Amino acid sequence: MCGRQGAFPRDLSGVGYVYRCTAKCGYRTNSREHWKLHEETHQPQEFYICGICKHKPEGEKYAVFGRHKELLFHIRHEHPDRDAEDIVRQSKQDYVAGFKRRCGFCGDRFLTWDLRNEHILEHFDSMHERGVSDMSEWKDPWPADGA
Repeated sequence: MCGRQGAFPRDLSGVGYVYRCTAKCGYRTNSREHWKLHEETHQPQEFYICGICKHKPEGEKYAVFGRHKELLFHIRHEHPDRDAEDIVRQSKQDYVAGFKRRCGFCGDRFLTWDLRNEHILEHFDSMHERGVSDMSEWKDPWPADGA
């Protein structure tokens, strides 16, 4: 199951929901934007270490986030007297995000995360028009990869 269980609305019946998690954790939604955000819970595309917390003494935990919005929430609650945008600039890490570059429906490959997501969303839209609402056609890994 997804580590962010409860972070997004779920329908346990699965009826009528168009977009589904490609990691097959059970998440489903009708919102393209919520789907994109959810996909990043499995394949993070950003990485932040709080610019204030990372200067804590050795052995103390510091705050790590996969989203700008999560970091802002942390700053507002843990460092309310500090300039949030300044902390965000200090916190963003140089990070080349990896992601599964093959579409599990057709095997196409993608150079960017955004192209991958738009392509997969088109599959979901097409499947919805045909009345298909499950992940039975999704292959991960793609058979041609041999893994």
